Amino acid sequence: MSPNDQIIYQYCCAAGQAFSNAGTFRKAGATATTTISSNGFNNTGTVEADSGVIAFNSGFTSSGSPVYSFGIGNATTFGHLTFSSPVTLTGH
Repeated sequence: MSPNDQIIYQYCCAAGQAFSNAGTFRKAGATATTTISSNGFNNTGTVEADSGVIAFNSGFTSSGSPVYSFGIGNATTFGHLTFSSPVTLTGH
């Protein structure tokens, strides 16, 4: 992802397919919020929030052996994940 905060969303008219992550989805550099909106997110890989917030504002699923990583600069600066509804995180 680029070092600025963005919204990732389905454009236009039809229902979209979820973003499927089987590799590494990383947020680094920017300290505000990057939002996944209107299309869902399926994770079987690594979600890495090194800074700021990754906000999953549509469906989120995980399966297999996903990895969640949070960059910790100090006691008050670290990456966050937020979800629009309760989720169960599996993996490492």
